[in-house]
Amino acid sequence: MKKKQLTWVNVLIIAITIIVGLTITGSWGDFKRGLKGAPPVENHNF
Repeated sequence: MKKKQLTWVNVLIIAITIIVGLTITGSWGDFKRGLKGAPPVENHNF
């Protein structure tokens, strides 16, 4: 039972990680680039 539960939890964690990773790569890519070093125009949007 514990092994099956752990596997299910691991699958959930992996799925969430993939979704979050895709979200960061897609929508948050520009935001992360802006945090690293954005032009002054982009900084005003924060």
